[in-house]
Parts: sequence; structure tokens; C-alpha cells
Amino acid sequence: MNDANHAIRPPLSRLGLEVTFPPDGRDDPHLSIRVDGVELSLLSGSQIGFIGFPADQILPAPALFSVEDSWINDDWDPSDAWAKPPLLQSADAQRIALYTCSCGTAGCGVIAPIIATDGDVVTWTDFRDFTGVFVHPDDPSDGYEGELLPMDQVRFDASQYREEVMRIALDRSWESPSRVTARILAMLLEEHHEVIADAGYRVGWVASAWWKEGAGRFEFTLERVDARSRNYVIGLTAKFGTPSARARSMMDRLLKHPVEEWFERFPGR
Repeated sequence: MNDANHAIRPPLSRLGLEVTFPPDGRDDPHLSIRVDGVELSLLSGSQIGFIGFPADQILPAPALFSVEDSWINDDWDPSDAWAKPPLLQSADAQRIALYTCSCGTAGCGVIAPIIATDGDVVTWTDFRDFTGVFVHPDDPSDGYEGELLPMDQVRFDASQYREEVMRIALDRSWESPSRVTARILAMLLEEHHEVIADAGYRVGWVASAWWKEGAGRFEFTLERVDARSRNYVIGLTAKFGTPSARARSMMDRLLKHPVEEWFERFPGR
């Protein structure tokens, strides 16, 4: 058929997702993306080494994750009650960074296609590499052109695509107890954001400092709301108990003291 409206389109591909860890066993999970069994980064033609985005960024936890030890509340509906993974935020064609530079520096370089859904097909098109733009997978890239990568359009069956993203997003087996503890601590800090705000601060990042004091060290930043003074890293240790119990014990210790005293009582870094 010669009609331009019926131009030949690429066949539908199959999406495969897997959370992988570095060979040295560090608690540093990243998302590996395969198209028809081939690692997507190998198709970029770039001389820069790429690695999948950190799993906790591109596979965020369910919004209604329980602070208790159960993974998901009984009334949780993944279709509408979720901080959706960036891979699913594609109703209105959005550029999403799938890979980041293997150097580990946020924003150094990425593989970022435009992801869109058209009926029963999901498309990845216009693959580009950006520098200094994508610290997170779904950061806005308006106003930045990036460098076009020699990668062909990829088309997926929307049903298989969504099922695969949901499968890997709901499988939290890659999440170590320390990562779960840090996530629950972040939730507890958010519950007390008014107390922290009254002291003129907000919480930045919260993470397991797995390289310090075994697996029981946790740190977070307090940032001045008015940006007129330095930010602080707060550090606490909780080695025993369930993730929920460890997070609550740290939060209880914090709340025994005014926020202004956290810096000296619980110094980090």
C-alpha cells in the first residue's frame, strides 16, 4: 500500500525489566531495561558508559505503603493510588531518563526518550543524551535540546508494557531492610514536617549510610527554608529490630529534643 498514512511501522517489541546489583555486592540497585532481550544501553551507540537509574528513583514505592511491616494496605489500588513509576507517566508524551552516566554523578549524561501512549501502543522515540538536566528520571527538560542518539523508535504492546512495569514495581524484594528503614524514617519525618518547619528547616534526602557502622547507620539532611545558613547532615544508628521499629526508635530519639539541637546531638558525616 503506497498511502503515506499507512507507512510501515516497526514491529512491536517486548519490554523486560530487572533490578541488578554491582558485582562487588554493594547495596546499590539499578534498573536494567531490555528490549527483546537486549540491554537498551547497548543500542545507544555512545562512547559513554551508561547504567540504569537507581531503582528507588525509577521504581518509587507505593504511595500508601504502610509504616507498619506489611508491604501494602489492604485497600490499596495500584491503578489510581500510586506515586506511579516514571515509565508509566506517559499519557501526555513525556521525556523520561532511563539510563544515567556510569560515573555516578547525577546529571552527567542520560539516555532519555520521549515516552507516549497511543491507544494500545507505547512508543519510545527521539532518544537523546542530556548533561546537567536529569538528576531524576522525570525532571523537566524543556528548553534543553540534548544530543540526538542513533537509536530507532521502539514500540510496545501497551498491555504487556504496563504488566511488566507493574510487576517490577510491586516486587520490592530488591529493597534491603536498611533501605526500607530509611524509607519509613522519611515518612515519619514527613509526618512531623510542621515541627521541623517551625524551626525554619525542611528535610532533604534520607538514606541508609551502609558504608558506616555496618548496616545500622542512617542519615538525612536538614535544609534552611530561608537558605541563609548552611544545611546539616543528621546521623543516627539503629541496628536491631524490624525496619518499622528501627525507624520509630530513631524518630522517638529525635523528638525528645528541639530541632535546633539535632545538629549537635546527632551529627552526620
